Amino acid sequence: MNFGLGAKIERYVMWRGLSAFLLTTITLTVIVWMTQALREIDLVTAKGQTLQLFLIISSLAIPSLVVVLAPIALLIAILYTMNTLHQESELVIIAAAGGSPKRVTRPLLWLSLFVALLTAFLSIYVAPAGLKQLRGHVTQVRADLISSIMIPGAFTDVDSGLMVHIKERSVDGFLGGILISDTRNPEISFQYLADRGALVETGPSTYLVMQNGNIVRREKAENSSSIIEFESYAFDLSQFRERTTKAGYRTKERSTMELLGDLLNPDAEENSKRSELGAELHSRFVAPLYAFCFAMVAMLFMASPQTTRSGQGIAILSATAVAVAIRGVGFAAESLAENSAVGVVPLYAIPIGATIICLILLWQNVRLDFAQRVADRLADIFEKLIASRRAAKADAEAFNR
Repeated sequence: MNFGLGAKIERYVMWRGLSAFLLTTITLTVIVWMTQALREIDLVTAKGQTLQLFLIISSLAIPSLVVVLAPIALLIAILYTMNTLHQESELVIIAAAGGSPKRVTRPLLWLSLFVALLTAFLSIYVAPAGLKQLRGHVTQVRADLISSIMIPGAFTDVDSGLMVHIKERSVDGFLGGILISDTRNPEISFQYLADRGALVETGPSTYLVMQNGNIVRREKAENSSSIIEFESYAFDLSQFRERTTKAGYRTKERSTMELLGDLLNPDAEENSKRSELGAELHSRFVAPLYAFCFAMVAMLFMASPQTTRSGQGIAILSATAVAVAIRGVGFAAESLAENSAVGVVPLYAIPIGATIICLILLWQNVRLDFAQRVADRLADIFEKLIASRRAAKADAEAFNR
């Protein structure tokens, strides 16, 4: 095949694959992001935050979503591109002109390399930073007692067993119809009721100062209650703010350098979670390998021309089933790595081994049409059964006549 014509074919295939990958990635990311964002909608409804802040916070999880969805989007994009080339008979034309499947697979290999590098950058640097900022924002929002308590008509759970309800809020900041239910102590419960009050901040402390109310004290053991009236009472909320402003970062929310530092110089607390830290660190390096692996699987099953539409469908289903099986085994290896350092070996061996096998078969021009042969064989058997049934029915009708 002419070199110039071959270069045009490769650019054409690259453009189709890249456009399909970008469209698939954006679509999948938006769908998954919307389902995840709805789980944090209480930041707007219950915490009194703006929609803009909600969108900013929820968008910080997008890089971690792309890390998971990019290999899947690449698999779908390559299957779509190759299937389109099959349906429009472009692969058959390329083969008839003397072009090998490598003319089609080479640009897709470059595309898979780009996706792998993008996934590596997001997995190692961007995604952990985004999740860390997300945790910090969520912690600060939940610690904003003023915005959460001053929502008229809402029942706000400040802490486990502590609920605050405000009936109304005036323009000058005063609160009316205050109810506080404190059931944190299983033996004694308190209910605070006041006509009005206000939130007062004195330095690092925050108080809910209530006026003209009473306290209902109930002891469960003696089944007795007592009522205490007050003109002014200050309820300390500082302990809850101090508790919630300290963000406890999970393993996925820590940077790669922090994980490396904890593994190289562990303290007493981190040493007990050494396997978990190691599994998270290795999973970040393994994530881009699946992008390349899925691309190899898709090209292996779709590179050769298929003569029938059923052959295309069988190839797509086969490639999808193999990719799902490989990723499923990879998830199992990640779980094993969290409990034992031995699990790190299959963590890398699964995607690398599958990629090498696909590359060898692909470069040897091996056609994996066994699924097509099985399908054709089953179709022949099915047709013979139908033909024999029709013949038996015709013989029966002839005999009755």
